[in-house]
Amino acid sequence: MTDPGDDVGLYVHWPYCARICPYCDFNVVRDRGRGGEQAALVRAILKDLEALAAL
Repeated sequence: MTDPGDDVGLYVHWPYCARICPYCDFNVVRDRGRGGEQAALVRAILKDLEALAAL
């Protein structure tokens, strides 16, 4: 069993929504036709996580 003090929480905001809710306060955009942007964001998030893990 692991020590609860070793737990890490992580929130990754994904701004591409199929439908934008009128009450949402987050920075979001419609996801239609943005496959390239989404792929670039995934690569950037993974690169950032790898850099942080190396610390």
